[in-house]
Amino acid sequence: MITEAGVDLPTPNGGYFGPKEYPINAGQWADPNYKIDGWEVVSGKVQSGDVIALSISESGYTGHVGIVVTARAYTTTISANGSTIVSNNWGFRPDQISTVTIRRYVGF
Repeated sequence: MITEAGVDLPTPNGGYFGPKEYPINAGQWADPNYKIDGWEVVSGKVQSGDVIALSISESGYTGHVGIVVTARAYTTTISANGSTIVSNNWGFRPDQISTVTIRRYVGF
């Protein structure tokens, strides 16, 4: 969705076979110490378009990422769930809000 909005993302993750590169994974988005060019980690009030990420240590997963759609009392994110786009309050639920990383695009 980010590239569809016209933002180029780095592809830092090399493939196991050959030179193919892969985009930033959810665990990297969720790590506040991981540098992503053009994006800064923010706290406090979120804005539409911010990326919100949560690290998850399960087999085959590094985490989950959503994009903030609205920044109101009931904050809404969109994220992919398999082949479906889901719009809900993921990332802003009471058990998640203190464990997520929020990033904002600031350009290059």
